[in-house]
Amino acid sequence: MIAVLEFVDGFGHDTEVVGIFPTLEAAKKYYPHNFRYQEFNFGPVQFDLYEAEESYPAKKERKKRK
Repeated sequence: MIAVLEFVDGFGHDTEVVGIFPTLEAAKKYYPHNFRYQEFNFGPVQFDLYEAEESYPAKKERKKRK
């Protein structure tokens, strides 16, 4: 399961779960923009925005040729 996470200013509790999806591909269809997510199984969970993965990792900058 995939939990889609967003930032909320919670004075120390900055993570809000805004969606639960069966797969990452399903989440990407619903959220076309970059988002943070955490994979989990049923049972006790703890989500942290700062430890979550990005759906579209930042691209490496290309070096300019001289």
